[in-house]
Amino acid sequence: MNADEAIKHYRADLQEVHAKYSGIVEVRRPGHPLFQQRVEISQAHVVYDGTLVPLPIRNALSGYARSRGTALHFHDP
Repeated sequence: MNADEAIKHYRADLQEVHAKYSGIVEVRRPGHPLFQQRVEISQAHVVYDGTLVPLPIRNALSGYARSRGTALHFHDP
């Protein structure tokens, strides 16, 4: 995957995150202090497995996300 393809994939993931996790949602995790309450989501985050994303692609994605003001993270165990 090249940088342009990765950015296209990120945009699709970002659209899905906004569709599913933006606005007002109900907390459905038992044991959570806000369980069964409705809360407003202020910012959603996209997280990728950092071990699967080569550094040049990671840099391109990070730059794109920064330029759009979106939250992108790489998890490196």
